[in-house]
Amino acid sequence: MTHLPKGANTPVPTVTLRVAAGRLQVPGGPTEEVAAFCDDGVFGQVPGLYAQAVTADGTVVARLDG
Repeated sequence: MTHLPKGANTPVPTVTLRVAAGRLQVPGGPTEEVAAFCDDGVFGQVPGLYAQAVTADGTVVARLDG
């Protein structure tokens, strides 16, 4: 799996991928919805947010942590 820093790109397999967005449990963290990914600059400001590209067999090939 490749962990991506903000603004980075990485090659991914040429198979069907699912993009999953989620949020880790962070004590004292704010309540946010996935819609926060659409707002300019919010992704990195909310603790625990992540996005990952996953193959059909569940292999995570790339992940971006907020």
